Amino acid sequence: MPIKYFIYCRKSTDEEGKQVRSIEDQLTELNDFAAKESLAVVDTFIEKQSAKTPGRPVFNQMLARMEKEKTTGILSWHPDRLARNSVDGGQIIYLLDTGIIDSLKFPTFWFENSSQGKFILNLSFGQAKYYVDNLAQNIKRGMVNKARRGEFPVEAPVGYLNNRLTRKIDVDPKVGRFIKKAFQLYATGKYSYQQLADWLFKKGVVAKNRKAVKPHPLVSHGIQHLLTNRFYYGEFYYAGEIYQGIHRPLIGKDLFDRVQGIMLTRTKNKKYKHGFAFTNLIKCDGCGYMITAEEHRKYYRETNRIANYTYYRCTKKGKSGCQEPFIKQPELVGQVDKIIKQAAIPEAWEQPLFEQIAKDEKAAVGKIEQFSRQLKTALFNVDIKLEKLLNGFLEGLINKAEYLTAKEKITTDKQQILEKIAGLKRKELYWLEPLKNHLRLVLSGEKTVAGTDMVKKRQFLETVGSNFTLKDKNPGFIWQ
Repeated sequence: MPIKYFIYCRKSTDEEGKQVRSIEDQLTELNDFAAKESLAVVDTFIEKQSAKTPGRPVFNQMLARMEKEKTTGILSWHPDRLARNSVDGGQIIYLLDTGIIDSLKFPTFWFENSSQGKFILNLSFGQAKYYVDNLAQNIKRGMVNKARRGEFPVEAPVGYLNNRLTRKIDVDPKVGRFIKKAFQLYATGKYSYQQLADWLFKKGVVAKNRKAVKPHPLVSHGIQHLLTNRFYYGEFYYAGEIYQGIHRPLIGKDLFDRVQGIMLTRTKNKKYKHGFAFTNLIKCDGCGYMITAEEHRKYYRETNRIANYTYYRCTKKGKSGCQEPFIKQPELVGQVDKIIKQAAIPEAWEQPLFEQIAKDEKAAVGKIEQFSRQLKTALFNVDIKLEKLLNGFLEGLINKAEYLTAKEKITTDKQQILEKIAGLKRKELYWLEPLKNHLRLVLSGEKTVAGTDMVKKRQFLETVGSNFTLKDKNPGFIWQ
């Protein structure tokens, strides 16, 4: 019985207009090949998806049909059309071993169903995977190096344009000023995310969506992402690290910080609108589920008054039946105040502490400036070496091979110095402001205990501790 074949064609993107000819070329060549070799083709499968990860639906559908219909041959342009990952490549080899696939035909690759043929095929699959892995690694390395130079390595956010001629990021002349105004409006505290989205849409600022038929306004979480994007004041976050960008900022850091403050305040107000400041913070030590809160009202007929009582208790979502008793809010607050008192620093220590910080800051600045001068001197000396090396080559004192070898080493040294200078600019005194904020908090401990602001008490707890639990009405935690 002649072997029946499925034709399988694949292209690596599902965007219309990209690589369309590659599919047509594959189909033309495969049909010509099938006619030339007198192969019985029963169906054609076309996939528009990358093969670097398993899970292609058309590919899996084809293999499933092979098992049901006893179609035991695949005709494809090259093995890398079938697999570029170890799972799919291994699956093809396994189906050859079990006899579900009898034959693979490629116009551009030799294969026979033998131990030697499967060995060569396996090498081809491995080579395809290596190409994908190596390409991804090279792209990642290039993107990180670009970020180190201060160049944003991905698509610019709304308000900026990627200049394809200069390969730089420019301020969008139509939209940029409205993004800046949006920050200014939000900083007034009078605008919500939705109001800003509506205002920007009226000004022609729309969401970036290539697939959208008509322009759409930015959604609320899009506005939130915009307002928290440090790119607008000159920095950017990439691959887990913060970099100083070389693009033109739209706003200053002070405006950005004011916006973050308003966002934080609104989040807290929304989070604690029911007055339950300690929910989503403490877990039950017995069963591990969260401690929740509920409010009860009681009417006293004798005095004709209504009293409100707040209780914290385990959610008791576990099947074992938790026995942790409830705790009244005043009792819990008393326990919280004890923790705050342990972490608090007397207010009398404020002046000497901040005086010491000022001294440390001055000393750190001096060390940074000294190190910076040393790096700049080293950079100057490296440039002199490069110039002397070039002159020696031009004057015929050294040959080309010697010149290139020496230049590569000196250039590597120069790049390391430049990276140190860039790192120094990014990291200098970044520790100082968080330290000051932490000290201000622990210095306010006495006032926080004396006050009735539950939100401030919770903020204090979250700053000094973590992993809060409740057992027999007593809280446990880990000091930060």
